[in-house]
Amino acid sequence: MRGEDQGLSQLPDINITNLVDVTMVLLIIFMITAPMIQASLDVNVPKTQTERREIFEGVMIVVNAEGEIFLGNQPTTLEGFRTRLGQLIEEDPSRPVYLKADEAVAYARVVEVISGIKECGVTNLGLVVMPLPEKTGRK
Repeated sequence: MRGEDQGLSQLPDINITNLVDVTMVLLIIFMITAPMIQASLDVNVPKTQTERREIFEGVMIVVNAEGEIFLGNQPTTLEGFRTRLGQLIEEDPSRPVYLKADEAVAYARVVEVISGIKECGVTNLGLVVMPLPEKTGRK
């Protein structure tokens, strides 16, 4: 009882409810913004009837409307792209590769890029498209 005589008392329990609330809000913000970070190049991809899927970690190859090739966010030539992609695939052969080509790009350019991807030994290639807007049933 000496502590009470001197005005000292036990420390109260720490309330972590506010800390958990803030942590949850930050987690939600990061979950929403993380997919947007990868979509830094503006490309109008073709629209098709497909289900929406998330793109997970992998190599993103972008062909913009002018036919320029980007590996990730770095511009490259067709030869440079093949060399760098070959190095990435050697490191992890099962790594998925995603091709995101603008709808205005000539078909021949897209085929050139796909051919370069296949020459590098890629077996897991995905084409990025946008789903068509859903029909509401109104006429």
